[in-house]
Amino acid sequence: MKINKKNTEAKWFKFKGEVEFLIRPFKFSVMKLDNISQGMAEQFRYCIADWKGINGEDDKPLECNDENIDYLYDYYVDIRDFVFKKQEVFRKELDKQLKN
Repeated sequence: MKINKKNTEAKWFKFKGEVEFLIRPFKFSVMKLDNISQGMAEQFRYCIADWKGINGEDDKPLECNDENIDYLYDYYVDIRDFVFKKQEVFRKELDKQLKN
């Protein structure tokens, strides 16, 4: 089996229009699972390393911080689904390594 650590580095993914997310694969060692909902929010927060093209109501770039990431998680289902689908991309790449 050959392990390629580059498969666990953060990658930029285009969302819609000019919006992009820098997403890193979730490390299960960082999860503190008290309940499933909290665990998913924690996973989402960890996975988003940065973004481009998201502005606040003042038309200035919205800072990528825990508070704003939590806001996206709570109120934007399409973004939440997008990030979790990209996690599947990382998982599939890692699964391929195990088969080689």
